[in-house]
Amino acid sequence: MMAWRRNARHIWARMTADPRRFGLLCTLLAVGLLLWARIIVISRMPRTAIAEERIVVAEVMDPAAGSSDNPASSLHGFERGIRPTRDPFRVNDHYFPPPGRASSTPEEGPKSAPAWTEDPEDVLGRIRLEAVMRGFPLAVIDGRTCGPGDVVRAVDSELEFELVETRRRSVVLRCGDRTYELSLASPVH
Repeated sequence: MMAWRRNARHIWARMTADPRRFGLLCTLLAVGLLLWARIIVISRMPRTAIAEERIVVAEVMDPAAGSSDNPASSLHGFERGIRPTRDPFRVNDHYFPPPGRASSTPEEGPKSAPAWTEDPEDVLGRIRLEAVMRGFPLAVIDGRTCGPGDVVRAVDSELEFELVETRRRSVVLRCGDRTYELSLASPVH
């Protein structure tokens, strides 16, 4: 036990001997703790927020019972007994329709077909397949996770490819009426 204390004192004396090195150590320790705390906060973020359908009404006060110059009769500039005209926490069904119910906005027809000025095979050469998962069909293409039906586009191109199928080491992409197979790069040994 004494050897451990003696070693700890020796290490502490060496660390605090040079004030610049000790200051740098303390600064790095503080920055490390801040980054660690940020990672903890980010990793434990709540995934959803659910509002309850309860409306709480403030106590209604008789205007004849109290004087208007009484500061207790108003709460932060708002008169008691006045009800809001709308619930500010209620989701507007017009802008955010609930699942399973169609939006009330009229849907537009299909746009005109794209006029391609690029060769799809040239654009396909600039798209990189990074990972494939077959059990739950997903693929990582150019850093973006995609599933069947998602649109894939090269960064510098307007040409769009639809992800049709994921295979063991490749994916099938459709552009117009043609299909293309994009494979994983071979590992470099």
